[in-house]
Order: sequence, then structure tokens, then C-alpha cells
Amino acid sequence: MTDRKLLIDTNVFIGLEDQREVAPEFAELLQLCNQHSVHVFVHDAALTDIGRDTNIGRRNVSLSKLRKFEQLRNVRQPSRAKLEQQFGPMPKPNDVVDVALLYAVDIGAVDFLVTEDQGIHARARRATSSLADRVLTVVDAVAWLRASFEPTRVVLPFIEEVPAHSIDQTDDIFDSLRQGYPDFDQWWRNKCVREHRPCWAATIENELAGLVVRKEESHAEAQTKYPGPKILKVCTFKVKPKYRGEKLGELLLKQVLWFAQKNAFDLVYLTTFSEQKALISVLLYYGFEKTRVNALGEDIYEKPLCRDRIHPGPGENLFDLARANYPRFVGRSPAEAFCVPIQGEYHNILFPELAKRIQEDLFSLHNSSRERRTPGNTMRRSR
Repeated sequence: MTDRKLLIDTNVFIGLEDQREVAPEFAELLQLCNQHSVHVFVHDAALTDIGRDTNIGRRNVSLSKLRKFEQLRNVRQPSRAKLEQQFGPMPKPNDVVDVALLYAVDIGAVDFLVTEDQGIHARARRATSSLADRVLTVVDAVAWLRASFEPTRVVLPFIEEVPAHSIDQTDDIFDSLRQGYPDFDQWWRNKCVREHRPCWAATIENELAGLVVRKEESHAEAQTKYPGPKILKVCTFKVKPKYRGEKLGELLLKQVLWFAQKNAFDLVYLTTFSEQKALISVLLYYGFEKTRVNALGEDIYEKPLCRDRIHPGPGENLFDLARANYPRFVGRSPAEAFCVPIQGEYHNILFPELAKRIQEDLFSLHNSSRERRTPGNTMRRSR
């Protein structure tokens, strides 16, 4: 949840509520605010602004629609002289409203003012640069919402990000989970589906082959050994038995770790029973550490993520250092770089996460067997 607050100007309100088609950026502004629990306010001075409309019918309709937004009321202002000293002259009634909006932002009653009025933007720039930075156009506000609340996506082959409610709960990928967790179906409905938890679904030949369900937590929620204000919990990590051996689990784990690194998570963790030998082997290979056993008898594996530069110690094994810090590694001395020529076709098989879509040739419709199903790098340095 967030306690961020946006104040919208009358011109934004009209853009959302009049009888014309709503511009895409206006609709997205409201959609993102609703999705991320950002409060949208209208200033009570807007009532005065709309009240000057001489078209009584239109005025009454606008005032009725205004009630769907939270109202910012009773903002105590200094004298008119002080306001004009800070924000400039107010010769017209609408100037008084404009300054009231800017003053609400300036004192921190809201975080940002969203307006298409260039006169208000000019007033804010004349006041202070810090105030000007908090007065946004609709496009700017959408960009801020995306940057603040929408995670940076990581796109790997075969993997699609989907909400939990889009996955068939009767799929046999869940059979073993039901055996290990008697309350699985209830948990899936009440937590994953109801909360719209994001998932990564690996699909091969239109079949769900692997699944990861993720959740962002605080350290207080996670109760992990390693601290951090931003923690990514892997709630479910599952690959169908028929697809094991194709490195699909490694690809899903890469998806998790690249996403966590790009979005500045401090820690990734998951729980698993000790008999999950294949999963545990992959976790250990990529730098996870078993930290404790929880009340259900599950082992907890944690991987802290570093954002600082990696400094290898004297004689430290760079290969082990890279595994521990994956997806980050040392790319400078004493690390060495080598060029290994690989034909394009085999490169795409070995490194599909780097491969671009292959342009179909004239015979593609008659050569569907060319599709490569191997989802990840199967080469490892032998030790």
C-alpha cells in the first residue's frame, strides 16, 4: 500500500469526466492511481472554479461528478500579500484558485499537482525549482506512476508474466503441491487469485510446463536471516516432471534473479522440503544459502543481492564469486575474457535469453520441427 497523494486540477477533472472521448493518458492516470492505491484529490477551490460556469445544467453535472474524488478541504493559507509575494500577482479569480493549488503542494498536503495549465507550471517555476518538479502534466504523472510502482520487466523465452487468476487451477502441475500442502487449493484461491499475485508461466507447445509465483515482502513479514527493506519471496516454484532435464528450472530461476536485481530487491528467498533435491541443487549452484527450518519443516533458502561493485579478494575463485553474486559478476581484471565462435543456430540454443526472434524463411510453414525447445544454457564449466 502507499500513502501517496495527487491533486488534480479542474482541467484534468474535465478531461476525465466530460462527454468527449477520454484521452488514453488521462484514463491511464486514473487506472494506475487506482491500481496502486494512490489517492486522487480535488481542491475545494475547484468548487469555486466550477461554480463560475454560467451553464447551470453543466455546472450541476460537474459538481455531482466531482464528488467521486476525495476533496482537499480547509487548507489554511497565509495572507493574500504573502501568497502574491511567493507565487506572483492574482488579478483574476482563477489566479486565486491556481495559487491555492500550488500552496497545497508547497506545504506538503499532497505530493504532486497534476495540471495541463501552463500558467500554473510557469508560476511554480517562478516560485522554486523544487515546487516546479512537483507540478506535473498528465503525461508526466503517468511516467512517475510507472517508474514508482511498475516493476522493470525481464523478458526471457518461453516465459510470460500473468496474474494467478489466469492459470487453470486444475492443471496437473499442481498435483504434487496438493500432496505436500493439504490446504493448497484454499491458499491458491484466497492468496494468489484474490490478491492477483503475479506469476511467471513457462509454456511449451501450449502447455504449462513451469510456474513461479512471487510476492514482495518487508523484512518484518519475511523474518529472514538477511535483512533488507525490499524482499522477494518465491511462493511457488514448480516444473512439470516431463520437462525436467531441459534446464527449465534454471531459466525460471534466472527470471527471478534478473527481475530481483533490476528492481533493486535486497533479498530473494523461498521455502522447500528437503526431498526436493533437484531444486535445492540449482539453488545452491546459484548462490542460495540454507538459513533455517520453519515450523512446517521446510528449509528456507536465501540469496542476498548486492548492488555495490564486486571486489574479489586475493586468490579468490572468480567462478565461485560469479555464482554467489549471479546475475552480477566481475568483468574487469583479474577476470579474463575469451571469444568463442559459435554458429548462430547453436548460439540460440545455448543462450536463448540473448537470442532475437528468427525471421521466418520461405520454408518455415513446412518446417515446424526447427523450433528449439531447450529453454536455457546447458553448458557448465566442469570442475
